[in-house]
Amino acid sequence: MKPKLLIGVITNDCYFRYQSEILNGIIAQAFRCSCNIAVISPLNRFYIPSTKQKITEKEIFQLILSDKFNGFIYDRNIFIDPATQTQIDNICIKSGKPVMLIDANEHSHFETIPVDDRSSFEFLVDHLIDVHGLRKIYCITGPKKIFCSGERLKGYFDSMKKHKIPYNRSWYFYGDFWTSSVVEIAYDILNGNIEKPEAIVCGNDIMAKTLTDFLQHNGINVPEDIAVTGYDGFTNYYSGTTTISSFKRPNFQLGAEALRRLYRIITGKTSGPVANPPYGFIPGNSCGCKPSVDQNEYLSRQEKINNIYEDEMIFSDMLVNLSDCSSLRELFKCLNNYTSLIYSFNRICICLSEKYSCTLEGTYNGTLDLNPDDYVNIAFNKTITSLEDDHSNSFRAADILPYLSKDNKKPVVYYISLLHNNDDFYGYAAVSFGKLPISYSRVYMQWINNLSNALHCLKVKSVLENRISVMENSKYFDSVTGLLNMEGSKKEYPEFVQRNSDASQGYTFIYIEIDNIKNLCLYLQQDNLNDLFRAFADTLRNFRTNKNFLAAVLPGCFCLTSSGAKTADLIYNALKNIIQSSSVYSGKVSFTIGTYKTSEEHDNDNCDILHMIGFASENIIYTNRNDKKNETNYQAKKLYELRDKMRKMPEKSWNLQSIAESMYLSKSYLQKLYRLYFEKSIIEDLIYFRLQKAKKLLTETNKSINEISLECGYSAYTYFAKQFKSVENISPTQYREKYTKTTEDFST
Repeated sequence: MKPKLLIGVITNDCYFRYQSEILNGIIAQAFRCSCNIAVISPLNRFYIPSTKQKITEKEIFQLILSDKFNGFIYDRNIFIDPATQTQIDNICIKSGKPVMLIDANEHSHFETIPVDDRSSFEFLVDHLIDVHGLRKIYCITGPKKIFCSGERLKGYFDSMKKHKIPYNRSWYFYGDFWTSSVVEIAYDILNGNIEKPEAIVCGNDIMAKTLTDFLQHNGINVPEDIAVTGYDGFTNYYSGTTTISSFKRPNFQLGAEALRRLYRIITGKTSGPVANPPYGFIPGNSCGCKPSVDQNEYLSRQEKINNIYEDEMIFSDMLVNLSDCSSLRELFKCLNNYTSLIYSFNRICICLSEKYSCTLEGTYNGTLDLNPDDYVNIAFNKTITSLEDDHSNSFRAADILPYLSKDNKKPVVYYISLLHNNDDFYGYAAVSFGKLPISYSRVYMQWINNLSNALHCLKVKSVLENRISVMENSKYFDSVTGLLNMEGSKKEYPEFVQRNSDASQGYTFIYIEIDNIKNLCLYLQQDNLNDLFRAFADTLRNFRTNKNFLAAVLPGCFCLTSSGAKTADLIYNALKNIIQSSSVYSGKVSFTIGTYKTSEEHDNDNCDILHMIGFASENIIYTNRNDKKNETNYQAKKLYELRDKMRKMPEKSWNLQSIAESMYLSKSYLQKLYRLYFEKSIIEDLIYFRLQKAKKLLTETNKSINEISLECGYSAYTYFAKQFKSVENISPTQYREKYTKTTEDFST
């Protein structure tokens, strides 16, 4: 069977009847053409001020780059934010796939298919003039840069000119296709800033409903004082007791025709059209007409269905119950109880990223972002009849969903929604409504948000549990090698002895110690020293079996048990090779190996790790000494010289970076060595020397305190005084008064 085409639909606000009608047309025509559909639809509106949540929601557009898609239908106008439009444009261009823009003017990169809003809007204005005899008619269209906004405004101009009604710039306004713009205009009408019109035609039904509500709430009757009409015919037409007069656009036909044209571009074939539902003028009493009974009945039914599901969601405690789960298994078992809230769904899949799953397990602590090449898996898979346990193997996020690539007899449609919290990406949900050409509702959006929040809570719980576990285990494990440390050995070694108490023969306890770690700090940087410890540990791991015990009891000190007679010999040669083959360690590192053979009878001493180390230390069998004679310790000598210079000249401007470079050390390593030798930092010693000199000058000279501060290396008197008091608990002046010698003493 030849694979079906996969068409991506890039849109937003799928729950609006305006958008759902377009989608229904696309889906109906896709079934006719035998194409699969993936609707890429964020749940946020990007023209509202951006937040982390909204910015991350845009990551869903990365799926456009999937090589599974054959083409796209793109509703550019729904993304009112210009930055978002540009972002999607660039991704679509980068995909290299054909793109069909719907309801748009000509575009330099994409094919377009418009709707004749101009003549339809003209019809609405004609209706107000011819049927109701109104002449002073205002128009509120959409944003200025949107194609359909301009077309609707042109329809208004055409009708006014046709009826020879003079109008001016104060009669028409650019709005936002939302609520805020009409409220501002209504305020100006109420306050007398704008002359009161006889009627207002709005660019869509949302603005018309908002305007009607506001006017009636403020004592202006609709339609008696001001008649109002909407446009689109795809929202709730009721505004209190008033039904909105509107014009139902052929959105179903628009979506279907967009799919037909794109199909012809991709395949070169022509598909027959699907039957279109009726469209045209919808009478309502907001303009003075009698409402359509059939339309009211339909709306009443839809409203009842929506209300029932919204009530179920409100009283379901879904978010509380999901957030209370402590594992993915428990969460999805609980989620299964709430799939009934998704109206008419056929299949719902929850795809989680492997990064998220590994975060829960504590094996990943990186960024939870969306990358098309990252792997995801279906963690929850339910149809209308059953919960499927046979989860698919991992697949790339770019593959979207295995069901979109399978050779299904019938085409499928899935709506893809991100699961995330702010900038943490967890995966995505894919819902299908089977053969029904419908889209999801507001309840589904809340369902997705609840699931995202629950996944976030589970992540927070898991991260906290993992951190607590790491903190608890950190006292038992060496941070450099990952082996058991002394505390861990004291806890685990007795258990190891008990597990092996039935051994017919004893075992050999092998103790390895790197010699003179303190002196090694003078020759090796800390990173090199840690690498040495890790190299020893990795080598010893090669000699460990499930029945052996291995630990790094102290830095550079390891112990291993073995039943092999020659294990100590092999270890010695392996460790010796590490040192000799490294220019960093050769000639500097030496180590010893001691062993202790236990007997068949495991006495109490055998259970004490410290006793075993002591026994093995008394029986040294190998010593790999550094053959080079250590003459004068160059770095130690330099450190003592540095300290002596600081004591004699504390006023000098000492620069740690310059000092470190002169000794061929890093700044951090210099400070570590200095503290190792003198149990103070360089800065602490420098302050001590400066204050010692200051105290001497305060008590033995008549110099001013400002002069003394300068002679001791302080550029500001205030800083000197503050530091002096911090250390001596009295000010320089008080110190001089308390400990100064008399004038006679000075002369002497």
